[in-house]
Order: sequence, then structure tokens, then C-alpha cells
Amino acid sequence: MHSLSKLIVTRLISISSTNYSSDDIDVFIYGVECTLNEVLTDSIIILWGIYTHTVIELLVWLTVFTLFRHQTGGLHSKSNIRCFLYTITLGILVSFFCKINFPMILEFLLYAFSLAIVLLLAPRETSKITLSHRKTKNKKVFSSLIVIITFMISLLCPHDIKMALNYSIFVNCILLLLDFFLKDRMHLLN
Repeated sequence: MHSLSKLIVTRLISISSTNYSSDDIDVFIYGVECTLNEVLTDSIIILWGIYTHTVIELLVWLTVFTLFRHQTGGLHSKSNIRCFLYTITLGILVSFFCKINFPMILEFLLYAFSLAIVLLLAPRETSKITLSHRKTKNKKVFSSLIVIITFMISLLCPHDIKMALNYSIFVNCILLLLDFFLKDRMHLLN
């Protein structure tokens, strides 16, 4: 993906006849790489949805998962290829998760657990993103609202859509927990 991104950026720069610093070029390459990764990942997930007749469920999952993850952060892959493979795997699992029947009390408990996780752990900072106190508070409030609103919407949806909504929240909270335990707690073992 990096080589293709570099090729695209190099070609666009040569067409534009503009001189850019190497730092600017690195930013362009990173941006193209992220865009290609997202487009390719989403395309494969949507093709899977067409194949399994779960396009709507997968679009719901992609939308909520992406919005929620942007606010909360969580465990991230160390490479684009791993991110690509993990995200596709999570997307493919949506079509199976949608067929599960949870008792309403279990769904309620999972949402309560998710809200607690968000209040305790979100948002997670990365080495690339440092948040101010105000930004942290805003993301925490917005993340909490996403959990509450998703739960309320899920009560009105058909089963498969409801389960896609549930999956988008629960998986992200698992990633928050993994990030917490792998980054914050593992250093205690060393």
C-alpha cells in the first residue's frame, strides 16, 4: 500500500509542477495510504455484504463502528496490513453475529457495561494523538451519547440491524479494554 501511495503522490506532484518539502510529501503519502486502506477495506466488506445478503447490516456496522471508534480510540494495529485484515475480519463476523439471539436483559447489561467502559477508559490516546483535558471530556461525552443513542435506536430496529448496532459498540469496547490492558497494565509485569 505504501509503494502504491508513493507512486500516486509522485505522479500527482509531477503533474502539478509544484515543489514540496519532503515532510509535505510524507504527509501526502500517509494521507493517500490511509484513504486507499479505507476504500479497499470498505469495498471488501461491502462485497462480502452483497455475497451474504447483509449489506445493510454491514453499512450500519461500518458507520457506527467508525464514528464510535473515532471518538473512543482503542487498540490499533502496528501496520496498515494488519489493520486491513483485522477490520475485514470484524466486518465479516457481522454477518454471523446478526444471527445470534440475545435476551433483552443481556443486551441491556452489555450496553451498561459498554457505557461503564467508555466512562472509565475513553478516549484512548496514541503516540500520534495527544488530547487536551477539554478535548478528552468532549470525546468522552460524545462517546457516551453514542452508546446511549445506539441502544435506544436498537430497540426500534429489526433484529439483524439491532445486532449490527450492538456488535459495533461491543467490539469497540473490547478494543478499549485490550488497549488498556496491553498498554497500561503490561508494563507492570516487566
